[in-house]
Amino acid sequence: NSDGLTSLGNASNRFKDLFLSGGVYLGGTGAANLLDDVESGNWTPTVNGDTSGSATATIGNATYNKIGDTVHAYCYLSNIDFTADDIVGNITINGLPFSAANNNLQSVSITYQSLSTTFPSISGRVTASIIRLQQDSAFTSLGRSDCANSIGRTIMVGLTYRASA
Repeated sequence: NSDGLTSLGNASNRFKDLFLSGGVYLGGTGAANLLDDVESGNWTPTVNGDTSGSATATIGNATYNKIGDTVHAYCYLSNIDFTADDIVGNITINGLPFSAANNNLQSVSITYQSLSTTFPSISGRVTASIIRLQQDSAFTSLGRSDCANSIGRTIMVGLTYRASA
């Protein structure tokens, strides 16, 4: 037996795969050092009203990476149709891959949007598995009436949030 003295491989002699029945402790043996959940995948965002209804959109890309309880999610929605929608209330993007811990305390980066001409800088916040869009940097929700009434709207979203246990 030895403690912290044996290396497994090196830069020139690496192992190909490692299969474990449990997690990996990185940098210590405390619970905070345990990495036991890593996954990647796709998710299906939808554009909805927080009261009811939805708008059609083309999903160009919607992926996520989850490491422990931290989720990095991205989506590119185009051709959003606000002429045939039945949205009532404020605009939301639903379908996040994991429900969020600390509802309303996690912000969302909108890297590009053509949803609203009135509010050129839209932000968002996470509630459960929903992104609630907001006007500028205010905490005021982006209402259906704030969005341009046309076809072909686009939004690109990037967010990092903590998933609930």
